[in-house]
Amino acid sequence: MLRKISLIFIVLSALNCSAASADKILIPMDASQTDHLKAYGVAYHSLEEGRPVEWLLNYRGGSFLLQNDSAIAEYALLRGVRYEVLGNFGARQSRQRDRAIQHVERTSGKGAESSCLYTAEQAALG
Repeated sequence: MLRKISLIFIVLSALNCSAASADKILIPMDASQTDHLKAYGVAYHSLEEGRPVEWLLNYRGGSFLLQNDSAIAEYALLRGVRYEVLGNFGARQSRQRDRAIQHVERTSGKGAESSCLYTAEQAALG
């Protein structure tokens, strides 16, 4: 009986961890994006709502990384904006890939900007 309870607990914990790890929404800005202008609007709306937005300048056309929130996902879906839900590992890989590209560009003299984390206050400044 104790083994069954332990097994159930482990399975439920694993399911909970996998659901909790999907904590980022990636809005790609490459050719796979269905509406680039509306995609910018989703990022702006997220900022207006007080949610942080990471701009991955050198990753997939300058993609946006947002917190996974059902309201933002629905907002994007209703506007026909393509997005992907990433777990912690996928979001970390996206950031690392962006930083690696920037490092290569800096060392080759192209002078790429770093990825940015914007808040609503910074967006209001300009």
